Amino acid sequence: MIYHVLAHCPKVMGSNSEDLIDPDLKRIQLELLGEFRRLCEENSIPYILYGGTLLGAVRHRGYIPWDDDIDVALPREEFEKFMSICDQELRKGFFLQTFSSDPEYSNQFAKLRKDGTVFLEEKVADRSMHHGIFIDIIPLDRISDCSLMNDLLSTHLRAISVAITIIDSLLRNRKISIIKFSHPLLKTQYKLITLYKNRKTSRIGQLCNGPNRWRKRNFHPDVCSDIVFMDFEGDLFPVPKDYHAILTKMYGRYTELPKPNNRITSHEIKHLDTGESDEKR
Repeated sequence: MIYHVLAHCPKVMGSNSEDLIDPDLKRIQLELLGEFRRLCEENSIPYILYGGTLLGAVRHRGYIPWDDDIDVALPREEFEKFMSICDQELRKGFFLQTFSSDPEYSNQFAKLRKDGTVFLEEKVADRSMHHGIFIDIIPLDRISDCSLMNDLLSTHLRAISVAITIIDSLLRNRKISIIKFSHPLLKTQYKLITLYKNRKTSRIGQLCNGPNRWRKRNFHPDVCSDIVFMDFEGDLFPVPKDYHAILTKMYGRYTELPKPNNRITSHEIKHLDTGESDEKR
């Protein structure tokens, strides 16, 4: 059953929590979110607002004032369905970035990027890949019912990520592409992440983008279908019905604002261009 929720946690806005993010950046990210939602709704793909975006919806009814991206999540099988649909149905002007569609991209989650824009992050500035403004699309994978197995799996995934980072650093100074060296590692990492893909385990969780994230980011398999709708920047989007427990596990006392010195963006941006630009690749 789906409920529409219009009233929830009060908007928490202290005197030092003014909006720090470029409004044009937000406008383009919301356009990307709209295109993502269109494809999901037209193809019956369940998803949820996730991470800091979920926190923003609940606590601020929109962006966290110092957050500079949008996160959505969906189960692995729906994630792969979404990727296949994008091949035919993604509108012109958008680009779905994976390590298959953009060889110098080396993450296990996807980014939906806007052509003709630039969001150049310092850590990947030298890579020959699409650098447009983006939203993150996170797959939620089946995980083991044994915590020890999940810890071991996470350790292996982390080791591969570190190896890719080291290879990238070494090759960058020699102006050599990382593709030849990183793709075998990324394919191995994918096989490990999807190890339980066809097993009916009791939990799904985030195995990509950080060591042991699964501990605070594991959910009932129905997390993306057992939903309510909440306001995010003046529009309604799906969030987990059990959002309070999920946010408490992720962030602790999430209704309280962090100290001012901890209100920082998560990306080190070297260059931002929200208009037409030839620098998209």
